[in-house]
Amino acid sequence: ALPSLNSRVNVVALPSVPNPALLTYRWEFNGGLIPQSSGLGKSTFSFGLNLPVEERISVTMKDAIGALVKTAEINVKPVSPTVGIYAVKPLRGIVSETQLADFEVPSGDSYDFAALPFFFSGERKDSLRYTWTLNGKEIIGTFAKPWLFTLYSKPNTPALDRLSVRIEDSIRQGESSQRSLNITLR
Repeated sequence: ALPSLNSRVNVVALPSVPNPALLTYRWEFNGGLIPQSSGLGKSTFSFGLNLPVEERISVTMKDAIGALVKTAEINVKPVSPTVGIYAVKPLRGIVSETQLADFEVPSGDSYDFAALPFFFSGERKDSLRYTWTLNGKEIIGTFAKPWLFTLYSKPNTPALDRLSVRIEDSIRQGESSQRSLNITLR
């Protein structure tokens, strides 16, 4: 499981039996019984991941006569927010299979880059603030697409540039991530 902080996590027990609705489920959260989530046919447990710590969830499943007793356990820890920089191709869109660390291309053209946030709270995508820098100098981007940066280059002008992006949640302080990319123009 790769949930972000402050997300809702649903854990489902999937026993290999003919009728799992006839089993009694006993859910525990960090070693403590959760009575409202336990009982006949209650195969799902849901909780909010509100602290940056690992939580332990376990379930014990029993049939009515006690012939079947199975226990399963999972540890769930929130994943820190991160950002990836990807190339954007005119006819293809975001090239999502390759997160860029280095980018080498001929000079004399324009190149688009997208910053994609991962593991930030899904409810607050509008509160994410993007800050782009090129060689340490802040770049003023477009308000319509703050996740997009276009690098323009002159023909026959080789260069080595360092492009960086920082994403911060303007509502939830501390949720941020930064990524950099080396660009070589030949």
